[in-house]
Amino acid sequence: SAVHAKMEHLLAESVGLVQNLAGLKKSEEETLCSLEVQRATVDAQLSVLQEAAALFKASLASAAGTKEQEDDKTQLRETEQSKEEELQSAVHAKMEHLLAESVGLVQNLAGLKKSEEETL
Repeated sequence: SAVHAKMEHLLAESVGLVQNLAGLKKSEEETLCSLEVQRATVDAQLSVLQEAAALFKASLASAAGTKEQEDDKTQLRETEQSKEEELQSAVHAKMEHLLAESVGLVQNLAGLKKSEEETL
């Protein structure tokens, strides 16, 4: 009968929608996992850069302590400041890049959420 055929058609559509929703959920989980991995990577890189900066500062301080002339101390301080600024700039640039990637992933996730809500 026509009612039976229509019910079968609606059931098939529902199955398709449920499969689509399952795919969206999986994609959302993969995106979140990717964001977690990126965050852990950024945290690890930042930690390494902070350690390097601390070692560099200690090295410069030690070198400055062994110099007797004020000109040498001044030059070392300027070098320390320059290297520290370069390091901070590199960290900042890397964090901005990773933030931009994260924003893109979050926007993608928001799009998936919206698509999921529209599907439902």
